[in-house]
Amino acid sequence: SLQAKDSVEYVKFMEPYLSGKLDSASDQNFMMKRLKKNSEMVSPSYRLRSAAEAVYKISHDKNVLLKAQEWARIANEWFPHFSNEAVYAGLLFKNDNQQQAIQMMDLATKDSFLAQAKEVLQLLKSNVEDMKKGKSPAHLWNSK
Repeated sequence: SLQAKDSVEYVKFMEPYLSGKLDSASDQNFMMKRLKKNSEMVSPSYRLRSAAEAVYKISHDKNVLLKAQEWARIANEWFPHFSNEAVYAGLLFKNDNQQQAIQMMDLATKDSFLAQAKEVLQLLKSNVEDMKKGKSPAHLWNSK
């Protein structure tokens, strides 16, 4: 499976860090290298996220929204990323799980990838505040 392949590759990748040959704290790109852990699952994860996000934007059918929520959960499981977390949060919110949605959106704001994406970070923080006021975000992780 793709997940098994990722696991084998990640163990190989991490070996010099775990053995002490390399220091992750002094490696400025170490956080970006987390892509290595899930490299095979990034693309399927994003496709599933995109499908879930499309449902978020157009559907009001509870059964469809619940199915999309599950897709978003799986997408984030395959590749934890602020965009997957934001879509999952939005669907949790639409499915009346406001507290869990706020927690997930807040988690999205803490993603290390956002260090280079201040505008997205601000959108995610704004979404947290909107959710606290009972308002469903219009844009989950991008303004398009």
